[in-house]
Amino acid sequence: MDAPTSATKTCPRLTPSLLAAQVEVESNWNPRAESPAGAQGLAQFMPATWATWGRDGDRDGAADVMNPLDAIAAQGALMCDLLDRALVATRAAHFHR
Repeated sequence: MDAPTSATKTCPRLTPSLLAAQVEVESNWNPRAESPAGAQGLAQFMPATWATWGRDGDRDGAADVMNPLDAIAAQGALMCDLLDRALVATRAAHFHR
């Protein structure tokens, strides 16, 4: 199973193609990418965001922002959480109309 598929298997709202497209835009699939603002790795995590969302996607015992499997697993978890929050907010907005 490829990394985007694996990272999205527990989140039906997030598709592998959406996650892959985001990585394409963020880093052009360069696992060593670094932005002038300090974002790092394939998924361009800022250090504080990585501290919260970093994952050990390859199960080697370390969550490494420069490791593609770790970064994609973390991005999948973060994006799923954001999609869940957006869904809750949308439902709440419709409820209060």
